[in-house]
Amino acid sequence: MKALYQAWNTAFSRFFCPKTEVFYEFIPEGEPSAWSDIPSVAEIEKNNPNPCGWGTGMEDSTLNGGSALDAVLCAYELTEDSNLKPIADMLFRGLLRCAMPHGFIARSISPEDGKTHYIESSRDQYTHWVFGALRLYNSPLCDEEQKKEIKRVLTEIAMRCERDTDASGECHLSREDGSIGKVGKLWGGVSVHEWFRLPMFYLAAYHVTKDPHWKELYLKYRNEAFSNSLAPIPEHYKCYAILQMQYSLRAAYDCEEDPIFKEKLLARMCTLAKIGERKALASAEKFRNGAYEASLYYSFQKWNRVEPLYREVFNGYRYENPAQSERKENAAFYPVRSVGEGACIAALCPQHNVSEDLMEALRFLANKIDFSIYPNVYAPLLLSCGYVTCLKCKKME
Repeated sequence: MKALYQAWNTAFSRFFCPKTEVFYEFIPEGEPSAWSDIPSVAEIEKNNPNPCGWGTGMEDSTLNGGSALDAVLCAYELTEDSNLKPIADMLFRGLLRCAMPHGFIARSISPEDGKTHYIESSRDQYTHWVFGALRLYNSPLCDEEQKKEIKRVLTEIAMRCERDTDASGECHLSREDGSIGKVGKLWGGVSVHEWFRLPMFYLAAYHVTKDPHWKELYLKYRNEAFSNSLAPIPEHYKCYAILQMQYSLRAAYDCEEDPIFKEKLLARMCTLAKIGERKALASAEKFRNGAYEASLYYSFQKWNRVEPLYREVFNGYRYENPAQSERKENAAFYPVRSVGEGACIAALCPQHNVSEDLMEALRFLANKIDFSIYPNVYAPLLLSCGYVTCLKCKKME
């Protein structure tokens, strides 16, 4: 447990900026914090090196903030400790700073001015934002002002989804300038783990407003989305993708008014929970066998001093991605994440019995890592999030 407390504290002390109240992703070699060498406002406004901010340390602030907020709410459900409200408030303020007008959810914001952001988000960022906001809305820790803000943003997201659905029925969450980006497609030929995002967003808006228009849209997409969600999850899917699917299903399960459909959602969540636990245990076992020793403390470099691993042009914008997380020298990056993310996938299912082996895997990896020098946020944040969500799950058994 001590190592997991250290992991949580390290996630905040080294990667969470007090000014913006969001997490940044990695600490470049020689820098004191994850936000000390973020792209400047001028660079962001030029979409340098790409309109998503990929590889800059500014690509997953909303994603990480949503998961952290869920973990704090799980901790409150375990302890009923009112001292957790200021932490939840802080995380929500950061998420709210990333919620721009007209339902655009930014990936992150500049620590330089607290508002500048890249113009392209992703369905992943929206999914974590909506899930975290719904969890807070339904929690005793949510005050009336927060409820008001959540209603506003979730309504604006639903309005954006409706506006961004074309005559053919495809939905692309547009870039902030209105153009179609690379990673915002919500409906029409998406992957198995992505189908339920759009109905989730409409149901979230209905849940907080009771506006029948949003329920009508949810029901319009619900059955087809669920049918397409039943395809087997390919074994090569990374845990972060399966976690987002589990978020969308769990959010729908919590808000769904039809008990028969709730049972269908629950059955699918149980399947994903088993996959998540299996993947977490498999990754932890590789660390036990020393498979990733050489890359565990991969030395991140400043984003603009790394030769881009990927280059392309899409719909008017240049994408040059340093992609340090994808490099063969950083082989431990995703396996570390998968232990925490796999645990979260398992714990999100109300009927899954989290095994002691999974709890031990989380403790083992937390004890193995020296978080005072670990260079990215995902291990300290996700291992601690996974552990507290599993603890809550075991309490509910």
